Amino acid sequence: MKNIYGFAFLVSIFFVFFIPMRMQAETSQALPPAKGSYTLSVATSFGFLWGQSEEIVYKALYKDDYTSQLLWDMKPLLYVGASLDFSLPMKHLAFFVGFSSKFGIPAQTGIMEDRDWQSSSPELTDFSSHDNNTHSAVLLDGSLGLSIPLGSKLLLKVAYAGLSYMYFSWTAQDGFGRYADSNWVEKPYSGPVIDYIQSWLIFSPGISLYAPLVIGKKILSLEASFRIGPVVFCNDQDDHLTTKTRYNDYMSGGLFLEPRLEFAFSPCRWLSISLHGAYRSISGVRGATYRTFSGASSKFTTPDAGVGYAVWDTGLSLTIRF
Repeated sequence: MKNIYGFAFLVSIFFVFFIPMRMQAETSQALPPAKGSYTLSVATSFGFLWGQSEEIVYKALYKDDYTSQLLWDMKPLLYVGASLDFSLPMKHLAFFVGFSSKFGIPAQTGIMEDRDWQSSSPELTDFSSHDNNTHSAVLLDGSLGLSIPLGSKLLLKVAYAGLSYMYFSWTAQDGFGRYADSNWVEKPYSGPVIDYIQSWLIFSPGISLYAPLVIGKKILSLEASFRIGPVVFCNDQDDHLTTKTRYNDYMSGGLFLEPRLEFAFSPCRWLSISLHGAYRSISGVRGATYRTFSGASSKFTTPDAGVGYAVWDTGLSLTIRF
């Protein structure tokens, strides 16, 4: 992970030194519309995630009643990022390739709440709340597709190959718990309580519509995109430190949705500053749980695991085109 954060730092340093040099060399060049030969774009970004990732235990296969629900906060989770894009905008039918990366900054990112329904009654039996510390977060997105000009004012992008990977590592610590079998008397916790790792692999096609507006030598642009994918895989590992129990879940299926809107300002043809907002939602991902007790070699599995994800992504990007 140290190498990842070091890479993001070097990308940021590159922008700090490259931009002034480029501005000195190109101070009066006219800005053409976004068309011409293939363009390589490099960007650095800073932003935050706001939402929750969900860990679920269902009471039975194919039923939606919960035995347990853990909500891991990202409120907020700050990140730095970098991206590459190779495309031929606004000229004719062409291929495009894009790759982006985001790396979360370790910090306390809210709380983790754990709820249990251990009886046949729908009444809550256990509740605990803990500080949620994010140790690491990596979000990688890649796409390959076709760009299709719609006249001279619109560009349609169709990604027929989209791949996303997400990795999170959290620790819930301190806080308190209340339990029905103890008459809901508050029990304090000190130190780490649960370690949780979650990794996602998502295949999703997408579509976007890009609209530039040229004003003199400047370009304002708006891009709206939407991704959807029914192919989602998620593996996680949940270590309950107080009971020395480990849960490993292997899940798939579900539905991935991501609408996104980006507004960009280009003061010259090789530089742009953009603001984006996106909402990423994943639901219905289910699978099996493998449980191991400390000191025991036996494992057993139940088909009752599930996960969910609902997070806003907002950030600023600085892009250089070559």
